[in-house]
Amino acid sequence: MIELIKTADLAKRLHKTVGGIYLNVRRGVLPPMIKTGERSSAFIVAEIDRVIQARIKGMDNDEIRVLVAQIVAERNQPKEVTA
Repeated sequence: MIELIKTADLAKRLHKTVGGIYLNVRRGVLPPMIKTGERSSAFIVAEIDRVIQARIKGMDNDEIRVLVAQIVAERNQPKEVTA
C-alpha cells in the first residue's frame, strides 16, 4: 500500500513551513505532489524518505535534484500488478 502525507504534515515532519515545502518542490529538491482528488494533493511518503536518506548520506542539492528527477521518472514506468 502506498502511504501519502499532506503538505502541512510533511512540513511538520521536515521542520519547515508549508511555503518552504512548496519552494523546495519548485527548486527540484523535493518530489512534486500527486493528485488524490479533484481538489486535493499529497506527497508519497516513500519518495520523501528517499530524499531524507540522501540528505543523511550528505548529498548536495544538485545530487538531490538528480534523485528527484529519477523518482519522478519512476512514477511513469509501468508497474506489474499483483493480486
